[in-house]
Amino acid sequence: MNAHQWRKAQESFLLSASLKLDNDACAKTNFMTIPCWKDLIRLKIDHCYKIVEITDNPGKYLLD
Repeated sequence: MNAHQWRKAQESFLLSASLKLDNDACAKTNFMTIPCWKDLIRLKIDHCYKIVEITDNPGKYLLD
């Protein structure tokens, strides 16, 4: 293996290692954030249903 081939092999290895670290970090971030996003979506849906309920029955909520 000549010097050029050796350098290309090292670059390839370093890129692969860097990509693996990036993928691992992404997986850890997703592991923590995806459940939060699901909770936020659920809260938004509940909020929208409550707005519709209040809009459809204003007297019930204004008199309470």
